[in-house]
Amino acid sequence: MFKDNFVVALKVNGKVLREGEDSVKVPFNTEYSIFLKNLESKKAVVKISVDGEDVLDGKKLIVHSNSDLELEGYFKDTAAKNKFKFIEKTKQIEDFRGNRIDDSLIRVEFWFEKDKPIVQDVLHHHRDIYHSWWWGYPYSPQLRSPWDTFRYDYPDITWNTTGGGTSSASFDINNQDSQINCNYSNSFENNTFNEDGITVKGQEINQQFGQGYTSDLEEQSHVIILKIKGFVFDKKKVETPLFVNDKLICKICGTSNRSIYKHCTNCGALLE
Repeated sequence: MFKDNFVVALKVNGKVLREGEDSVKVPFNTEYSIFLKNLESKKAVVKISVDGEDVLDGKKLIVHSNSDLELEGYFKDTAAKNKFKFIEKTKQIEDFRGNRIDDSLIRVEFWFEKDKPIVQDVLHHHRDIYHSWWWGYPYSPQLRSPWDTFRYDYPDITWNTTGGGTSSASFDINNQDSQINCNYSNSFENNTFNEDGITVKGQEINQQFGQGYTSDLEEQSHVIILKIKGFVFDKKKVETPLFVNDKLICKICGTSNRSIYKHCTNCGALLE
């Protein structure tokens, strides 16, 4: 999923899984990794939770500018120790563990570094010829009135002249802080069959990470959420992962379609 110049995707066996309406379909008992890509020209600091649990052991990841990072599993100390494994949430698991509102959700929150100030050299051009605003021809600076001197030395000020020969200068400076609102919504259909799963710790790994540093971060964070599903909508379990480069076979007419299409190029049916 792409949002705010940041990409979050799931990978299985080194290949990116296809997404559909903020969800990814993964076979149960499959181990996956979380792929992060920063398209900004500044570093990003990332916090990740799966099923409502912080998978980074209280730490955060740094994704460098125009770079990517792949997290293979649950963090402990300074390394990922166990792979992410997606399993079916059976009735036995529900009875023992219970249902949580954020089950099967992968939540990625990230902050970018603040923009560095740009320093520019500004040159001021001083004009030596002055024009009288009441006579309209050049005259000596020594003969200018105080108001006329102020008017020509500060040409960017908006002037309002009232009756009686009096003048006044008005300043209107509005500074409004910009704020990024990260609004997201997820709607999932209620099905009579089970499509829900949870992520647990899989096989042991040892993906090492080092310490890094960033400059000051933006106060406002950005959020990307993915939902993992274990079934397709024709009530059949997903047996193999669906990758972004896979051809899609239309279930209505059997036409092979490129992965970029959501509807069949032959009959127009929805491709799932």
